[in-house]
Amino acid sequence: MQTVDNANISFLDVAKSVGYAENEEFSNVFLDEKSYSAFVELHIEQGPILENQGISIGIVTAIAAPASIKVDFGGNGVHAGAVLMPQRNDAGLAAAELALAVEKHVLESGSIDTVGTVGNPVFCFSKLSYLFWLN
Repeated sequence: MQTVDNANISFLDVAKSVGYAENEEFSNVFLDEKSYSAFVELHIEQGPILENQGISIGIVTAIAAPASIKVDFGGNGVHAGAVLMPQRNDAGLAAAELALAVEKHVLESGSIDTVGTVGNPVFCFSKLSYLFWLN
């Protein structure tokens, strides 16, 4: 099964139609090392930094190396009014504390380009799962 675009055309079909693919094997396609001296990869900025500063173009000096960790928080589903805070084991509050700790760590790191974020929580009664990303 091939991935296709919204017109039901695959990458391979397009490559063949413009003369770039004579067969379906791309692992042996290489540029002659004497045919280039540099490589430039253009991207549209995915964040607001350049636009907010009125800069039309930038040069990338580093790349993101995201790492993620899935954390499951366990707790007890108890009656909201009858069980007082000292006896509670709330998974949501534990997750909130970790999310705030991630934010604090990144903000206090001194790095201008480090990002720490928490994904969408998955609730399941007395269990809570978070996916944390650090770039």
